Amino acid sequence: MMPTIDVLKEQINCVLGRKPCELRLINARLVDVLSGKILDGAEISINDGKIIDAGLSCRAIAEKTIDLKGAFVAPGFR
Repeated sequence: MMPTIDVLKEQINCVLGRKPCELRLINARLVDVLSGKILDGAEISINDGKIIDAGLSCRAIAEKTIDLKGAFVAPGFR
């Protein structure tokens, strides 16, 4: 199901730091399953239950931040 224009606008505003997202995970060891590389110190921004940004230079701010303290994070599939 495709997100609506309003949902996309909200996600963009969160990614750009204009609006706080729900949750930000910091200090993750993010596993890139395509390249096999691990990004140390990665951040993951989540809004409305969906990942909206992930990587080393996320600009999102959040209502709640959780420090993963180096825990590994890998994508899951439904």
